[in-house]
Amino acid sequence: MVVQNFKVVPLQGFPSERVRKIRDKILSSPFEYDIERARCYTRIWKQMLDSPPCMRKAKALEEFLRCLPIRIDDDELLVGVKSSKIRADPFEIELGGHINLFGVLLDDKINKNAKKAVTGMFNALDRYAPLTEQELNELKNDIIPFWEGKTLCSRKGELLREAGLYKDFTGPMAEILNKFLLQTPDTYTLLADVLSLSSSVTVSMRAPLLIPFMADPVS
Repeated sequence: MVVQNFKVVPLQGFPSERVRKIRDKILSSPFEYDIERARCYTRIWKQMLDSPPCMRKAKALEEFLRCLPIRIDDDELLVGVKSSKIRADPFEIELGGHINLFGVLLDDKINKNAKKAVTGMFNALDRYAPLTEQELNELKNDIIPFWEGKTLCSRKGELLREAGLYKDFTGPMAEILNKFLLQTPDTYTLLADVLSLSSSVTVSMRAPLLIPFMADPVS
């Protein structure tokens, strides 16, 4: 649609046959996870643990762009992608969300019922094609162990605890609850207020579900 003289009129010939082909190809492809970004960031972080964070981030991005295969699909006029896969979600490993999710799913110490509860919380997982055994082993034995305690999510948890805005759960499923509550948008908002030394705490619509647990965790 386009606006002409304050009237909305149909845009003729849209979408074009070329655009329809691109759309159909994307929509017919499965959702996938892509761990190439996680590989590159892990490799650089290991090499530059003592470097300033901004340098680590810059070098990790450089490594990822260097390793990322060039992909130009048929019918494309604008090119440039963040994955070699058609419909993929690269791991933003340094933020911590994927670490928490796959850390639980790949942890042999966590029982199957708890893992089912996690996959129920994240039902979008059902839409994704499974990772290969090689990729799962790489996550389990190399990538995830390295990033434990080094992610933005981990740092956020430290600051929230220091400010008295979050107390760890205890009891059944405590490890899982502590990980996942600390990656919700509500606690990102809380963290922003802590860092700005705000006198008031602004929370989102889901916050009433979380605030009682932050102040008085379930035992």
